[in-house]
Amino acid sequence: MKSTAIPVLHIITKLELGGAQQNTLYTVENLDQRQFISHLIAGPGGMLNDEASRILGERFAVAPRLIRKIRPMTDLRAMRELRGMIRERKPQIVHTHSSKAGILGRLAAAAEKVPVVIHSIHGFGIKAVKNPIMQRALLAAERAAARRTTHFIAVSRNNIDEGIGYRLFDESKVSLIYSGIRLERFRNAPLKPDLAKALGIPHGSPVVGMVACFKPQKAPLDFVELAGRIHAEEPRARFLMLGDGALRPQVEERISELELEGIVILAGWRRDVPELIKLMDVSVLTSRWEGLPRVIPQSLSAGVPVVVTRAGGSAEAVREGETGFVVERGDIEGMTEKILLLLRNPDLAENMGRAGPASVKDWDINGMVRAQEKLYLRLLEEMGERNNPEGPRPA
Repeated sequence: MKSTAIPVLHIITKLELGGAQQNTLYTVENLDQRQFISHLIAGPGGMLNDEASRILGERFAVAPRLIRKIRPMTDLRAMRELRGMIRERKPQIVHTHSSKAGILGRLAAAAEKVPVVIHSIHGFGIKAVKNPIMQRALLAAERAAARRTTHFIAVSRNNIDEGIGYRLFDESKVSLIYSGIRLERFRNAPLKPDLAKALGIPHGSPVVGMVACFKPQKAPLDFVELAGRIHAEEPRARFLMLGDGALRPQVEERISELELEGIVILAGWRRDVPELIKLMDVSVLTSRWEGLPRVIPQSLSAGVPVVVTRAGGSAEAVREGETGFVVERGDIEGMTEKILLLLRNPDLAENMGRAGPASVKDWDINGMVRAQEKLYLRLLEEMGERNNPEGPRPA
């Protein structure tokens, strides 16, 4: 019997161990199989590629030329590669994530006449480009892809405002769907003192932590700087960095220059993030730009107050003075002041921690998947009414 499930193809540049990547894999795995048959394509070298292959089997594929760096000839070959993969799978919906896959994937989907093309915004890569000529070229590419996009999903209100400002879409073409998390996994994570000991954190030391990839977007060197300032005031404090990435050599060098070896602990990528967040007295994020990072609702769900920069939609997840504090990007002095306030006022920190879980109930990961399903069906219905009086074709 021929399946009537709707084929959906997700495309993402690289399945690294980040929020957008984990949520994309979760969505593909958990879409209602009675209504959708979901596939995923990613570029090579992602930490989650093996996991995606294990979970999805033949529904996961690697596009070898889909890489993050801008290389025009390779990118043209990648688009041809994606067109072939789309043609083979015949999706009714192509849903792209991240800048490179977003541009190439949408152009490829439009060329193959896919009925519905969706792009999720997890922040804008335009901000990462310093060269003004390249920045204009990237914006032109984003606008070209936007003209071939049926609908956008934003993970924050700030991203909606930015996209409108870039003239990529208007309000009618974008939906706000928060990037979900497993709320209960963080809320109910056990406190493990032995874990702190294994990391070299002395008993009773206050812990300031950050979960982030070591890349310019997350500004990990700012975290090292504030660690130096706080340690000078509170020598017992320890600073836990969960993540890794291209800036690790610079991070290690700055730790050495500030004589913070053993004070700033580089734990690398970890799978026990909920338990590690539970060790923290304050969760910090020093980002320069963002979508809406999941680590904020994760920390709040775990009952840990946050101090974050006003990057992208970060401020939307924080109730200022109630669950944490928001400071301006690059304001190391301001972050240091707020973190010291929490470390020196445990009652304030405890009250903020208690307020956290209730403040993030809208970030449930299964609610995120259901919201996407409803959007898929609505857009297909609208496109069917517009282009085909009999509705979208069966798979």
